[in-house]
Amino acid sequence: MEYKVKKKSDTQAVVTFTATAADIEGAYEKAYVKAASKVKLPGFRPGKAPIDLVKKHLGDSVIEDAANILVIDAYNDTVEKLDPSPVSRPSFKLEKFEPGKGAEFEAEYEFLPEIKLAKYKKLKVEQEQPEFEEALYEPVLTKIQEQNVIMVPREGQPVSEGDVVTLNLQIAQGKKELYKNSELEFDTAKDEIFPGLKEAVSGKKVGDAHSYEVDVEKNFPDRRYAGKKVTVSFDTVDVRARELPAINDELAAQAGEFSTLADLKADIKSKILKVAEEHLKGRAMDSLIKQIIEKNPFAVPTALVETEVERILANLSRRLGIEEGKRISIEGLAQLTGRTGEEVKSEYEAMALENIKSRMVIDETARLESIEVTDADLEKEIRERLVSAGYEDGPMLDRMVQDENLRSGLRDEMKVKKTLDWLYENAEVKKGDKVSIKKLIEEGKIRI
Repeated sequence: MEYKVKKKSDTQAVVTFTATAADIEGAYEKAYVKAASKVKLPGFRPGKAPIDLVKKHLGDSVIEDAANILVIDAYNDTVEKLDPSPVSRPSFKLEKFEPGKGAEFEAEYEFLPEIKLAKYKKLKVEQEQPEFEEALYEPVLTKIQEQNVIMVPREGQPVSEGDVVTLNLQIAQGKKELYKNSELEFDTAKDEIFPGLKEAVSGKKVGDAHSYEVDVEKNFPDRRYAGKKVTVSFDTVDVRARELPAINDELAAQAGEFSTLADLKADIKSKILKVAEEHLKGRAMDSLIKQIIEKNPFAVPTALVETEVERILANLSRRLGIEEGKRISIEGLAQLTGRTGEEVKSEYEAMALENIKSRMVIDETARLESIEVTDADLEKEIRERLVSAGYEDGPMLDRMVQDENLRSGLRDEMKVKKTLDWLYENAEVKKGDKVSIKKLIEEGKIRI
């Protein structure tokens, strides 16, 4: 079997195969063996007839199977040798198939183009500058207040929404006691722990006693009570209200190693600015990649775009909570957004194309500049991430550090980051317009 590869375009190639009579004969043999298991001949059980009788019985009726076997086997036997290497499934075209003489056929496929980056250094880019507003302190300080809430006794005051109540509680079915707790702490701000209890407790004061009957639903999670009519009795032992502490030096000390409120606010500002600056640096890096793509145009195989669209839709499906194994379709998105299928398809194909071109530029830059992630860099990063996630240093952490799946994915991620950092460091970065951090938060670009 001979073959010859010819490029049709920057991303398409055709491999032409020339098969001999012996190649065709071998394909017929395989076709007969494949068909033999279904052939029924007098005096033989299905699949048990001698192959010579099968050949005589079937004759040229297996010609289509033989042709398919010849074409597919030829391609599979050569695919790893093809240059350029395929990135798509081939489409076949049978030109000639003559038993006893020979055959000719073609396989057309797509491949990754050669990228020749001529302009990727010393690019000019403007990086927007984060603008900090005083209003940004409020949500962070409020969260710190809530984390350091003060519980204040409410003797003589009725229970209201958000109070924490201590009850002497009993649940019974007739005379049979099902549950008893003399110091049950019940947070009225959270979901109800037992049917009707939240409503029954509301408005009670310390010292008040109360009981009520309730028919518990059959699907109630605790089987002790499910489907039963029970009596709930309680005494109100204690009532406490949440009170937010004042925003002052004392709160700052509770929030961390801060001597004054001014120290705490300085820390808050520093952290918010860091998050915003990282986001805006990422925008600048995106701009650099787009410039490189514009200055170094290249084509992308259609098969890669289709695969990337599938990946984007799969990720979107996960974010939307669509069950595993299913995904939202272009048509489904069109219905959700009130647009045509073609509009949505064009949008996602453009998104996919940009993703692929960006990655190809990053990979080629890394190759040209010999950017690599060493094993030492990789292990250091894995250890830092695992320790940060709460894993203790020891044999288990050592095993996780050597996990090949973890190492492969992280090495790729680190290489991309390292390459982007290199492009940024080798660009002429100028300060751009100011951007409101508050607006970035409202748009969901960053979180604090």
